[in-house]
Amino acid sequence: MVHTLTVCASLGFGIFLSPELLIIGLILASDRTHPRANTLGYFLGSALGIILLLLLGYFLTHQTAAPSHPTGTAWWLRVVFGSLLIGLGIRTGWKQLNQKPPTQKSGHKKEGGLMARLMKLLPVSEAPRPGGPLPSLGVCTALSFLLTVVHLKTIGLAMSAGHQLHATKDQAGIVAGLGGFLALSLFPTLFPLGLAVFQPETAIRARQVTEAVAAKHGGWILALIFLLIGLDFLHGALG
Repeated sequence: MVHTLTVCASLGFGIFLSPELLIIGLILASDRTHPRANTLGYFLGSALGIILLLLLGYFLTHQTAAPSHPTGTAWWLRVVFGSLLIGLGIRTGWKQLNQKPPTQKSGHKKEGGLMARLMKLLPVSEAPRPGGPLPSLGVCTALSFLLTVVHLKTIGLAMSAGHQLHATKDQAGIVAGLGGFLALSLFPTLFPLGLAVFQPETAIRARQVTEAVAAKHGGWILALIFLLIGLDFLHGALG
């Protein structure tokens, strides 16, 4: 149980370290009209996408482990998941090594351009706007689901968690691993919802803190998680 909880929680922590997901959620929470509908839809879309990927990894492992499939297919699947995570770790670390700190001028332009695009795409405004919350709820749900199911890091981590849950034999380990993974992987979309409900005025400040921490340490922590979990998967396959 402890091993499953450790692996699944580490995979969930990899999604937890997704500053882009958290920042978008905080932008939605700062809306002046429907912050609760925005962040609720954002959370629901992310939850649906992560659960779908989790089940996909679980049932893909189940199918390849069935007697009708060639012997060793499940072993190769574990090798593929481990290799994918190691590849993501190397890629993330390489990007950190070769990342050049932008000048103050260029960084300001990039941030302003990104923020301008997000403000056009997201149902967010600094002034109250007419209309009910349902359109905002639908747009944010669809956007969050799309961001989840096409994100390479989320796909690899969620499907790897499903694979690990299938490899766990005891029920307590499955429950603990699933709970640890979901608690951490859904935090980037659950936290903005909590702010919108209880402390909507703190969303802007929380976004600034998140950007600063992620820019300084997020990449290296994420690379380390990818490498450690990938090596654990390969070790399990070889063992």
